[in-house]
Amino acid sequence: MNHDQVVLELQSIVGEEHVSTSADDRAKYGQDALKEIALPEVVVWPRTADEIAAVMRLANRDRIPVRSEEHTSELQSPDHLV
Repeated sequence: MNHDQVVLELQSIVGEEHVSTSADDRAKYGQDALKEIALPEVVVWPRTADEIAAVMRLANRDRIPVRSEEHTSELQSPDHLV
């Protein structure tokens, strides 16, 4: 399955507003805690366990690597200043 088809399928799972291929989002989520950079091709924000399961089934089916990021609190997130 090509990139565009994967993006469309992800959008059908979680909704268009919860899938991004923007350079800003890719850069934001392309670093881990050790500052290792590995830019994703797509960023997905599933909201439910069912959406997570569907995204993982798609990734498994098409052998797409997945990197998850756990939710951080406002005190930990660089996006939210306290």
